[in-house]
Amino acid sequence: TITQPKILALGTNDEYWPLESLDLYRQRLRGPTWVSYAPNAGHDIPPTRVAPLVAALARHVAGVEPLPQVAWTCDAAAGTCSLDLDAAADEVLLWTAESATRDFRRATWSSQPADVTAGRCRLSSPRPDAGFRATLLECRYARRPLPVYLSTGPLVVAAA
Repeated sequence: TITQPKILALGTNDEYWPLESLDLYRQRLRGPTWVSYAPNAGHDIPPTRVAPLVAALARHVAGVEPLPQVAWTCDAAAGTCSLDLDAAADEVLLWTAESATRDFRRATWSSQPADVTAGRCRLSSPRPDAGFRATLLECRYARRPLPVYLSTGPLVVAAA
């Protein structure tokens, strides 16, 4: 069992791993774990997105600069997601995509600012008229050399 700190870097449009695959194993991971979804990225997540994660994790492990805690719970049946932050993010975005099926590999994700109050964000994802809607929250933290993006897992809801 790996208990060392880890960051899971995932693309929302990954050709090999379905969007919701994180749900299959995340709860069984031991030790500190962060997630970073790259919206509109496939399996080849851009280096400008991955390099800051590697640097931030190294600084965290070395005790130089701790990574903020990004805790979340999602309830697909209710269509809700809750985010709790222990450190204020410089920006929090709500990313959304729609698809005719649960396959989001070709979906286009769009963002809008999320409403965060006192380190908390609660969202309700309305059911689409047809197909499926996926949402996730992304937190941007100013770090050197580049900002670090940490996120929730996806919430996927089906049409009513």
